[in-house]
Amino acid sequence: MPRLRWGRLTGILVSSIMRRDAGRPGAIPPEFRRKVLDLVKAGRPVRQVAAELQMPSQTIYVWLRQDRIDTGLEPGLTSTDQAELIAARRRIAQLETELEATRRAIDLVKQAVPPKDASKRSR
Repeated sequence: MPRLRWGRLTGILVSSIMRRDAGRPGAIPPEFRRKVLDLVKAGRPVRQVAAELQMPSQTIYVWLRQDRIDTGLEPGLTSTDQAELIAARRRIAQLETELEATRRAIDLVKQAVPPKDASKRSR
């Protein structure tokens, strides 16, 4: 069972499991990220917020950079564009797998069913 504690700075429940899964995209709820960014934008030092929440300060810097990209202050791929790109890559991989399976099925059918005599006319 994950250990839960109240985040004094953010006012939301923080789970030790969220910190352990922090490297996985989408593991930390967006409202938590927003509250952390609001604290930093309000003037709190990143290191202090990171220490209070027992998370790497680099994570907060990454969130800050992505927030600047999303608001158009810095060039780069927005969060929406990144999500669409990831979804497109997954769909492409799925379609490539389906295509390969279809090609293998066609090859197996060709091997199992002898070709019809080309000299006979079909009706």
